[in-house]
Amino acid sequence: MLVYIAVLATSLSGIVISQQNHLDDIRKDLDSTLDRYQAEKNREQMEMGVFSYIPRLGFDNVLADWIYLKFVQYFGDTEVRDSIGYSLCPDYFENVITKDPRFTDAINTLEVCTSIFAGDPVQSINNLEASLKQIQPKMSGIQLRPYYIWRSLGINQLLFLGKSSKTVESYQKAIDWAQDYQDEDSQRFIANLQESVDYLAKNPNSTMAQIGAWVNVLNTNPDEKTFKRVVQEIKSLGGTVEISSDGQLKVTLPKNTD
Repeated sequence: MLVYIAVLATSLSGIVISQQNHLDDIRKDLDSTLDRYQAEKNREQMEMGVFSYIPRLGFDNVLADWIYLKFVQYFGDTEVRDSIGYSLCPDYFENVITKDPRFTDAINTLEVCTSIFAGDPVQSINNLEASLKQIQPKMSGIQLRPYYIWRSLGINQLLFLGKSSKTVESYQKAIDWAQDYQDEDSQRFIANLQESVDYLAKNPNSTMAQIGAWVNVLNTNPDEKTFKRVVQEIKSLGGTVEISSDGQLKVTLPKNTD
């Protein structure tokens, strides 16, 4: 029996040592990977700093396009982002705004990523306001209409700063700018946002208004990562999100919603 116990103890000791060595190897690999990720982040951060000081030589739009493409790669690298986060989103956003405040498509994506993933809604709001000072209700050569930027500003003010009165002002500006367009999409935008304005005016601290703001984010056709995050936010407020067989979103409000 003593011999058996001794053999068993020796075997267990060998297993423990083997597993410990394996864990040590994993930790070393993990440390190495994190070091590499951090080095990449430092390099990208330095690049963003350089872009901030590049002289304006008439190529701002081209630079803005290139910076945005780099951001798409940065944001889409899920493995790295899950490890070290999204802290450079504000840097990309600020560089794009500085180079091309009319780049509404990029702005619409960058503000969501900066607010939600980088957790810096104040920077998003500052950048949106900077852009809005330099764009007009109607502009040629852009895809996303400028009135959507006012709505994005209002969403940030409501969801992250809790300033419903500011949201009403921003939503109203979005409606005013959308009045310059006569197409069906713009008229639908006006009607939907007017409902939000009227509701917020009577219920400034409403959970329903917050859910409505998140739904507006979903209506911008976000990427899968942002979609999942927004659905989580709606669920945290007590709502549910379902997708029908034809791809339509159905949002159910919680009972006794204020």
